[in-house]
Amino acid sequence: MHKIKAAVLIAVVVSFFAGIASADTLNFKNGKEEKGLIVKEFSDRIIFSTVDEKREILLSNIKSIIYDDEERRLLQLGRNQLKREEYVDAYRTFEDVIKIDPDNEEAIERRIHLRNYLENATYSTVGSDVKTDSEYFEGKIPEEPQELIQQRLGIILEKEKNFVYVREVDKLGREYGFKKDDRIISVWGENTVFSEIPEIVRLLVSSREVHLKVERRVSLQLGDRNWFLRTLGGYNVIVGATLKRDKSGLVVRKVISNGAFEKGGIVQGDIIVAMNDLMFGYLPFKNVASLIIRNHGKHVEIIIHRKLMFWGRG
Repeated sequence: MHKIKAAVLIAVVVSFFAGIASADTLNFKNGKEEKGLIVKEFSDRIIFSTVDEKREILLSNIKSIIYDDEERRLLQLGRNQLKREEYVDAYRTFEDVIKIDPDNEEAIERRIHLRNYLENATYSTVGSDVKTDSEYFEGKIPEEPQELIQQRLGIILEKEKNFVYVREVDKLGREYGFKKDDRIISVWGENTVFSEIPEIVRLLVSSREVHLKVERRVSLQLGDRNWFLRTLGGYNVIVGATLKRDKSGLVVRKVISNGAFEKGGIVQGDIIVAMNDLMFGYLPFKNVASLIIRNHGKHVEIIIHRKLMFWGRG
């Protein structure tokens, strides 16, 4: 038995190092080089995985990154072009990413954002509001971010640890789809974890059209087992919806009228992230369905990710 475990461990290590030749490469400012896999990227840091560990590395310590994957290489090129204010080139680069992967959410969002900017910049003399939006797109940080975001979107934000939450929502904010305690995940495809409130506000007001993703906790009661047995249905009867797993996660495809999801405010297109703090992640679909059935009739807390898209007020 010990020999088998040792053989498995050796196989895993050998497999990792065999793939290192085609892994991502970090070139540090101190001259060192390291190979591994970039598993998550944020505005100021990455999560880097090697055979020994997974750790955070600040971008300020990295001179350059060489991606093994062409799609991610182009995505990073587009981000760098944005930072250098090479907007037309960035637009074309994100188009190239979409040609490789038509479902790449970040590239799609950033291309729309760039298109809006480029169109507005052409008519920037029409009104001061359009010109101001363009200045925010180009990196100008709002002087009074809370006042501005409340005026434009009807919300007040609060930073808690590494995340930014919606803490107050007025009538305007509710019309746009916000709810108290929503956590802002991304704006225009840019991950907002570790971002400060002024930077998030800048992204939110950089265009009249607004695209963002929020995380929301929803408490609801699942359908009871008696109804489930009478109708001979499956998990979909208990939640009142059909689910499908794709690249973005476990997606709500169809919501049944008067079902548990509709009563809880979950809508088509929402991504189901967790139930009772059990993260679904890459949990096999049959396991998810089984978990739902075991919790029939119970009150549960479900974490969802939702896209909000609207035209903001000037």
